[in-house]
Parts: sequence; structure tokens; C-alpha cells
Amino acid sequence: MTYNHAFKLGDVVYCREGETGDAAPLKGNLYEVVGFNGHDDVRLKGLSLSWRASRFRLAGVGEIAIYNACKNDDPKRGSRAQPRPAEASPLTSQVGGGHYKDCAIQPVEFVHANGLPFIEGSVVKYVSRWRKKGGIQDLKKAKHFLEMLIELEEKAAA
Repeated sequence: MTYNHAFKLGDVVYCREGETGDAAPLKGNLYEVVGFNGHDDVRLKGLSLSWRASRFRLAGVGEIAIYNACKNDDPKRGSRAQPRPAEASPLTSQVGGGHYKDCAIQPVEFVHANGLPFIEGSVVKYVSRWRKKGGIQDLKKAKHFLEMLIELEEKAAA
């Protein structure tokens, strides 16, 4: 069966759209994927029902660390690990806006995991945020970084 989401078994996901009730996922909580129902639904550890995958995004590195540290704190809470303020990671918070909060993968995590140098990382940053922060100006900044990269690479090849 083909699924319409990028999750796999064992992934930790962040709930960006929660509901009320004991058996419902709570916004801001972290859950572990334990199964799939249909093309678009995921089953989560500690919850009895399946939930639309679009309500969740893959957790970042810092969130996964928090999940692993907190998941056994309260047996009644199950996998509903909530980060404590003192444990907040720079990878799970943002200074100066919320333009990266809905990204499935934080641009800085993508850049770091792929070992991208500064100029290429800047392109990723501006292209990732242009709709939520700088608009066309961010696209122009990304283009400028690409033009600088091309010029530097052409000079190095000459």
C-alpha cells in the first residue's frame, strides 16, 4: 500500500493541530508513529484512534531528544511527552518570528545534516521562508546567493 505522507514506523512526530479529549492528540505534543490506516492516517503510541497525517510534522533533532528524555516520565501520559521549559532546545524554538515553525524539517537541520556550506545553506534558508516572512525579497536574496555561488565556482574552475 502507498501512503500519502512521509512518516515511517518509529518516527517521532509533532502535533501541529490537536483536539480536546482523553483519546485525542494535543497540539504541541510529541508522538511515536506505530502504524498506518488507509492512505492518509497514522496510528500513534498512547492513542487508540488513527489520525490524519497532515495534523503532524516530523519532529526535529531537538524535539526527538526531548521526546526520548520525557516519554517515561508519566505512565498515564504515555507518549504525550511535553518539553519542560528548562529543557527547551534551540532547535525547537525560534527567536524573532514563527516563519520556520511549520517546516517539516528545520532549514538549519537540513543544512547541517547535508554538510552544506554557508552560501548553499543561505539559499535553503531563504527559499524555505519566503512565503511566511520576506516574500519576493527573500527569493531575490536566494537568487543573489546562487549568483555569487556560480561566480565563485566559475572562477575556481578557470
